[in-house]
Amino acid sequence: MNHTNLVTVIPFYNRRRTVLAALASVAAQTKPTDRLIVVDDGSTDGGSEVVRAWISSHGDPAGWELIVQGNAGVSAARNRALAHAGDDDFIAFLDSDDVWPTDFLERMSSRLSDDPTAVAVSCDRRFVFADGSPERLHDSSGIEHCAALWMLEHGANLASCTLFRSGPIKQQGGFDERLRTGEDSALFMPLSLEGAWLHAPGEAVQYRHGEAAHIGEEGNLSFRYKDNRRIWATQYELFFVRGKGQELLTQAGCHKMLARAWYQAGRELVDRNASREAAYCFRKAVAWNPWRVKYYRSLLRA
Repeated sequence: MNHTNLVTVIPFYNRRRTVLAALASVAAQTKPTDRLIVVDDGSTDGGSEVVRAWISSHGDPAGWELIVQGNAGVSAARNRALAHAGDDDFIAFLDSDDVWPTDFLERMSSRLSDDPTAVAVSCDRRFVFADGSPERLHDSSGIEHCAALWMLEHGANLASCTLFRSGPIKQQGGFDERLRTGEDSALFMPLSLEGAWLHAPGEAVQYRHGEAAHIGEEGNLSFRYKDNRRIWATQYELFFVRGKGQELLTQAGCHKMLARAWYQAGRELVDRNASREAAYCFRKAVAWNPWRVKYYRSLLRA
């Protein structure tokens, strides 16, 4: 296999302790990353000093670096690193509260290199909850059949468990910096139509939900907004109705999955006492699947 340049990107914000576990998992890889770009998105907890000291003691000064910017969000931080990465062949985005298994880069780069038509390769996810809830292993193998529909059904939170080919990511324009959340689906769903999206069996990436907040640091982005799922559902609908995914609307189950996305958005808003916004989501669910009685009931209650 020819050598390919691989860059790893870790954005973080006010997670001076949490990010160290992510960094340690990069340092422990059986296939070292060629470059590591850590982006401090305007932290106020001294995180830059902690990361700079870690890089100094663990990294290669020529290939491991820290970028500090004003707080602009995770999309801007990832895009900053993407622009800084230059002509690297492969790129991996590791969220600061997630942890890779030691063979992640070796396994993923081997799989992606074997198929020049592929734009990305993902492995399974293991969700670990700080509140003591049972761990949940999520099999991602179905993503190979139709990645966009798989994301519609299971969510597009794939950044930490995926290795991407850099060129297609850049051709898509990177992450949408206007989005507060849902930026992954806005990029990954159209990206999936540009080539094969592979799955690599083996040990799962650990997604540590609530870990940062549990130790008093910045919590998960997905918990910050009361209308988080509505933003996701909006991005899904834009892709399938106005974007490149229009032809996929004819696929079996697509309408039902869109309806379920809107229903889940409505349930989230009901739980957060936003009845008017919830009713909007339930109307969307009914429009996509008028045969599901519980959608009507939820609309009436809202």
